[in-house]
Amino acid sequence: ELFSPTLILCDAAHSCGSGERSEDCGPSQSRNRSGVQALVISPAPFGHDDAALLTDAQAGPASSRVAALFASHGNSDYIGEPISIAAHSLQAAALAVQLALAIAVAAALLHDVGHLLGLEAGMEMGMDGCGVPDHEHSGAAFVRQLGLPERVARLVAAHVDAKRFLCWRDPVYMQKLSEASKTTLRFQGGPMSEEEGLAWEADPDKDTYLQMRQWDEQAKETDANVPGFKHYACLIDNLSMHGAATLGSLKYFVSDAQRAFWNDNGFLIIKGLANYGVDREVATWAEEISRWPKVEGKWLLHWEASASAPDGKIFCRAENFVNFHEGMQELSKGLLADVVSQLLGEEALLFKEKINYKLPGGAGFAAHQDSPAYLKMGGDKHVSAMVAIDAATMYNGPLEVAAGRWGPGVVPLNDRGVITPEADASISYTPVICEAGDVVLFDGWTPHRSSANQSADPRRAVFLTYSLARHGDMHAEYYAAKHRGAKGFNSSQTISFQGDFEGKIVA
Repeated sequence: ELFSPTLILCDAAHSCGSGERSEDCGPSQSRNRSGVQALVISPAPFGHDDAALLTDAQAGPASSRVAALFASHGNSDYIGEPISIAAHSLQAAALAVQLALAIAVAAALLHDVGHLLGLEAGMEMGMDGCGVPDHEHSGAAFVRQLGLPERVARLVAAHVDAKRFLCWRDPVYMQKLSEASKTTLRFQGGPMSEEEGLAWEADPDKDTYLQMRQWDEQAKETDANVPGFKHYACLIDNLSMHGAATLGSLKYFVSDAQRAFWNDNGFLIIKGLANYGVDREVATWAEEISRWPKVEGKWLLHWEASASAPDGKIFCRAENFVNFHEGMQELSKGLLADVVSQLLGEEALLFKEKINYKLPGGAGFAAHQDSPAYLKMGGDKHVSAMVAIDAATMYNGPLEVAAGRWGPGVVPLNDRGVITPEADASISYTPVICEAGDVVLFDGWTPHRSSANQSADPRRAVFLTYSLARHGDMHAEYYAAKHRGAKGFNSSQTISFQGDFEGKIVA
């Protein structure tokens, strides 16, 4: 375990490198060989070679995941306080630098990450609206997932108990808490009992826990000028067992909060996931694919009738393109296959894929479940990942999902394989309003639908569907069934094995 590592902090926009002194760096600062400023506070070793710590590699899996979390939800209010969660966390980290202990800085930076994880997952705030219940333990679990030392996780987990301890030891301290902190204290167990307090007092890390609590209380200034998250990226990656990433190997860690939301609701939205680690030109790829010529036995291209189009039709869908497009392969079989596998707790493989172009005036889809259309291939567990190419609004026919845990036989279907009108009227749907690059994951049994695009702009989306690897790789078999016209499928007349599409397919 690392108790006294060198504290190496990165410049806000660069990775670390070997240090060389520079006269303009000040007494506690140096510059690396590229001229990038670094802050080196303690000569104590990490327990590894210095060369391994001062890496020139791109941001690693741990720092990239935290950076994405801070970017997407860090500006959320630090509930009951006058600053954001990110501002509070960054102030706490800046205060922790004085201790010259890398583990303490990492813990101070991440001590409230549990709140961010709850917001990211789509959870409602608890504790009378003052935060995510048990955020200290969900945060500690996430720290372990990032591969950080166990002591960082313990410090994160202990920051709430430090408040409870101080309230037990000093009732005056409790009276000085902010109203928000008093509210959360009620949900966190209140002041410790004497038995709890005496046991906690014997913990060898008690003083560090209390120091963490002090930073937590101080880090609430509305005008503090402190470094941003990138300043700490090297620190996080140097501490993480995952280290730095190589190109194309960046992993997105699905949090316990996201899994819990998925298990309860049958869908999950991950903001910006399509561009995680690298900007992916999905819109350009979709445009390229729409211009491919028809080739027998390969990809499938579909048009729908349109009275407003000069030739009476508009392009509406492409299928079976992943194996013929390098970028789509990386997105579908790399990043998103891994995310789905984490959600399901076992390996998932790409089962099928499509792009719905939904151009202006494009038709919608009746309420349906996906799994009944899969010819009983790949088992009965499928997950689709919708990658938003364009923003979804209330006017361009957004995806609408029915939250809950659904399964086979729960919802009645008609002879077209879609949900009956009577059943549909009884289901509550949530429109998914999202931005380009967001990913919406939903279960194959989750009822969903969408209306026609009534806007002047397209609402394009890639749909990547996965099945469990233990049922075999069914991708080729599924598209072979389509190409041979199984169940009467004809690409010039239909786009699915069920009748959910509300437009008219034309050749």
